[in-house]
Amino acid sequence: MKKDKIMKVVIFVVVLLIPIIYSFFYLKSYWNPYGDLTQMKIAVVNLDEGKDNENQGKEFVNELKNDGTFDICEVNLDNANEGMQNGDYYATILIPSNFTQCLNSASTKDKQIATITYSPNQATNYLATQIINSAVKTIELNLQSKVDREIIANLSDKLNDVPDSLQTISDGAGSILDGSQSLNDG
Repeated sequence: MKKDKIMKVVIFVVVLLIPIIYSFFYLKSYWNPYGDLTQMKIAVVNLDEGKDNENQGKEFVNELKNDGTFDICEVNLDNANEGMQNGDYYATILIPSNFTQCLNSASTKDKQIATITYSPNQATNYLATQIINSAVKTIELNLQSKVDREIIANLSDKLNDVPDSLQTISDGAGSILDGSQSLNDG
């Protein structure tokens, strides 16, 4: 009889603990999903060849790594595809071979568009895909501001040359005036 009573109390306690345990793990999994993203691996394939001893693709990858938000893995294209199929990576970012050339053309007449390809891994959970999509938008804005800074710096350098050009034009106009005076006197 005493064993039956003890058994009923144990069963009652276990039945009470199941919802508490379930609630703990459920809430823990969704509590602050953006809190620790350093475990989310993202494959970055940098095909940028660079130009004039400058490689903007490499700088971009270093910025992503230094940011520390995600676990950035710089891999080749085959490893990235294999990792996506195996579920090792939550996304792949592909930097094209002409990335530096396109960014440097932003201040020229023949502008080219630098395109970075982003591919989320649809096999991962929905929340992870949404987190990475949000992060990619932030990365895109940071990259756009970098391009804007480069254009503004280039424009500023060209504007600094304007006073010298105006002086050259003024000197040339003076020479024309002197020549026309000589022509008129002759």
